[in-house]
Amino acid sequence: MSITESTSLRVNADSSRWRKVGESIVVMDLSNSAYFSVDGSVAHVWADLVGGTTIDSLATKIVEEFDADRDVVVTDLVVLCTELLRRGVLAAAIEDPT
Repeated sequence: MSITESTSLRVNADSSRWRKVGESIVVMDLSNSAYFSVDGSVAHVWADLVGGTTIDSLATKIVEEFDADRDVVVTDLVVLCTELLRRGVLAAAIEDPT
């Protein structure tokens, strides 16, 4: 699946578990029991992914908080979220073509 700035994303509670540890988020991929962590700006907006959000919304928040270049942030978020979708950690809403 190809994602864009407007794709609705949410942490997939059926296939992953997560916990805040210090300033990082530790995530367990239940499909293969692999752990990984996210930190920095992504950890800062993880709660938004849990509740459901878009790349656009995440980028806006990160740019405002960290004074980062929006194009770089969007590109990095698309790469990260595509990988998390592939792993099943995130789920994307199916857009209605009508």
